[in-house]
Amino acid sequence: MSVTDKTLCVFIAVFLSSILWPKLPGVSLIVCSLLLVIFVHLTPVKSLPTLSACCVGALLAFAWASSMGHWYSQWQLNDAIFHQNIIIEARVTSVISPSLNKSEQQDSLEGISSLRFNVELARAGKYRLYTEPEVRLSWYKPSFHIQQGQKLKLLVKLKPPSSLANPHSFNYQKWLAGKNIVASGYVINSPSNEILNASSSLRQRAINELARHSLKTTSWLSALSFGYRGDFSDDDWELLQISGTAHLFAISGLHVGVVFSFCVLLFKRPLAYLLSLFFHRQLQLNPVYFVLAAGICIIYGYLAGFEIPVVRALIAMALGVYLLVFNQHWRLISIFLHLCCLIFLFFPLSILGLSFWFSFLAVVSIWLFLWRFKAQGYATKQTLNDSKNDSYEQGYTRVKSAFFRFCSNFWLMIKLQFWLSAVTLPLSWYAFGHIPMFGIIANLLLVPIVSMVLVPLTLIASASMLFGLDMPTLFIWADKIMGVCIDIMKYLSAQHIASGFVVQSPDLSVLITIAIVILLLLLPFMKWRKRMVAFGCLLIVSKTIPDNMHVSESLSQLALGVDKKIMDKNVTSKINKNAEIELIVFDVGQSSAALLINQQTSSRPRMSEALAMNLPAANSHQDENAWLFDTGSASPSGFSMAESVIYPYLKGQRVERLSRVFISHFDNDHAGGLAFLQSHIEILSTHSVRDDCIAGQRWQMNKFVSVQALWPLEQTSGDNNNDSCVLMLNVNGTKVLFAGDIEHEAETAMLSYYSSQDGDLDALNADILLAPHHGSESSSTPAFVNAVSAQTVIFQSGLYNRWNFPHQKVVERYQDTAQALYETGRNGAIRIRFSVSLHAKASTDDLYKISSYRDDEYSRWYFKVK
Repeated sequence: MSVTDKTLCVFIAVFLSSILWPKLPGVSLIVCSLLLVIFVHLTPVKSLPTLSACCVGALLAFAWASSMGHWYSQWQLNDAIFHQNIIIEARVTSVISPSLNKSEQQDSLEGISSLRFNVELARAGKYRLYTEPEVRLSWYKPSFHIQQGQKLKLLVKLKPPSSLANPHSFNYQKWLAGKNIVASGYVINSPSNEILNASSSLRQRAINELARHSLKTTSWLSALSFGYRGDFSDDDWELLQISGTAHLFAISGLHVGVVFSFCVLLFKRPLAYLLSLFFHRQLQLNPVYFVLAAGICIIYGYLAGFEIPVVRALIAMALGVYLLVFNQHWRLISIFLHLCCLIFLFFPLSILGLSFWFSFLAVVSIWLFLWRFKAQGYATKQTLNDSKNDSYEQGYTRVKSAFFRFCSNFWLMIKLQFWLSAVTLPLSWYAFGHIPMFGIIANLLLVPIVSMVLVPLTLIASASMLFGLDMPTLFIWADKIMGVCIDIMKYLSAQHIASGFVVQSPDLSVLITIAIVILLLLLPFMKWRKRMVAFGCLLIVSKTIPDNMHVSESLSQLALGVDKKIMDKNVTSKINKNAEIELIVFDVGQSSAALLINQQTSSRPRMSEALAMNLPAANSHQDENAWLFDTGSASPSGFSMAESVIYPYLKGQRVERLSRVFISHFDNDHAGGLAFLQSHIEILSTHSVRDDCIAGQRWQMNKFVSVQALWPLEQTSGDNNNDSCVLMLNVNGTKVLFAGDIEHEAETAMLSYYSSQDGDLDALNADILLAPHHGSESSSTPAFVNAVSAQTVIFQSGLYNRWNFPHQKVVERYQDTAQALYETGRNGAIRIRFSVSLHAKASTDDLYKISSYRDDEYSRWYFKVK
């Protein structure tokens, strides 16, 4: 490896590490790093040239990553623009969903409830924005059609880039940063909303023209031809995820490479024939073919909307064309390193997106594959020369050679598909939470059809349509072939579901072990490799095998690689370890949801250990108690906090059933997600003020954990805030009060009732309080605050909510009595871990520990709240 390649390696490693930085370095450090680069470059250590080059690479990467982070932070909109109604002028860059094509619903927008689209801001109020930052908007019940390329004047309300902050949930704020989107907001219906320039882009007109044909698979052909997936239904997205073929219908390197190869083959013969008519000597035309094909790919990229994956592919294509045209011979690793550095220079924030890591892994795996395997020819020149005197034998040899060459390449393609699937398996498993069991088969069948048939066919059809040549036959044939592909995906997806073999995502440590085992399997033979692979596989099995499978004691001991006596000692020490009860208060916007999980069985041995001692094993939470307090809100559009926050967390923690669900009252922000959870997970019992959630009722999880209802005094309809079921959770002496949405009236009544019962208010005293009514000024009276006297107060309120909860006066009241205040909107999900000793009383300092997801568990510079 050359010194330049080593420098690039260090540059890439340091730059990628910026994704884990908790905060950005100061400007002074950036300046110092640049000065050090100049110093090292001017005074290199001649005896250690590699060290000097690596220092330069590390310092440059540090300075570039830091500068780009500061650039993104400073490029945010002025604070005066946010959280108020403001008129903007902007150009539509993309329509996300749904497609409002002019060919449909010319005079009516019936059936369109909402849409999302991105715009480039030219003006916001009195501010002229010369950088034209990108903003994502949503519009409920739009008043006119939105088309890409239009210039609009809209009344909107904007907010800084932010998202819900919960474990196992989609990180929307990270995604926005990766897309370089600096704000989000919604359009307010107003007579001032108008179209300033109605002309749409060429890409939008092509999408509209395709929709005019009214084909059965229009949405799929739009995705394949123009990279537009806004018309995909929820069933379509589920089909792509289960079948593992989403990458085929998102234009990226595969599609650009197919278009490039197709164009080279298309130009080669005709162009050579035309030039032969004017030139009698043979010309070197390969550079011409490559440049023309690159030009077509750029046009294809424009039609695909120049999405970041497409531009990455175009950069790779440009580098390849440069090497081919100027006859440069670089090693594969040099090409890969230069390509990564170019992408980091042009799109530094793209490393925050999941698509980059899939592309990165795919390129690395292909590079390793080309290094590991090579296609072998079956006919040599000597064989052909030996048979040149016999025309029959020569023809037979050529046919045989072509056949074996085809078989060799076909087998190579199958190996490459298995290779790609194996390398990307850990990332796919971690990102999507399951393995598409029939994904390899689906890709083996569909990749040739899509790459060799559908992409060229749709390319020709789209080109003819853009030049005014209406060739509906091409789209009809593409529609039929696409229908066959969809049928294949549906069949394989049905087999996946019918098999019932859905492997949930394991712990991160298991995924890392799987990645290491896969790497060892794919690398060339090396000493001890088989033993290392076998040990890794047994380790994975011991950590992921389901509880209901029976494994012999010998396998358990072999997986651990220890003597039974040593194992008995280790397991006994684990049993004596403190158990944990965990309460997580979710960040669910302006709504409420919290989950209590009994981690006690997690301290028991795993399957491999338990079998050796005849003890009950615990690999998941399926035999543990899990209690849910409220279910978050659900919107009319179908978005549900239960679906986007609670259910992913339950899957990530492998909670397969909820023992109890407590509903404080039946406002949407507390009970909106109940219907979704009832249809997706087993719930043993539900408790609300309409049945048994009334004062005096008590529920026991185990000898350490119990919940008691304090309010209301009798059954109610649960339609009013003051009817909320107030619960007191007691975990080994630590008390947590769930106050629901009670207001002044209920607080006063509770104080009066409990003071008359026992003469004091100890029943209301708590260590941790989930503040009533999200911190509204209509609740948290001084008397209630003093009676509870909580040391920790948690406000379940949405970031930048329209009611400005928690109210400043309420915050000041709690600051007088509490030691710590948390807001789920600003701090993210709040995790409270209660330590429960199984044998002795735990110390007071170790009763519970509190951490927040945004500040403690996932502290990243791009995840901070402005």
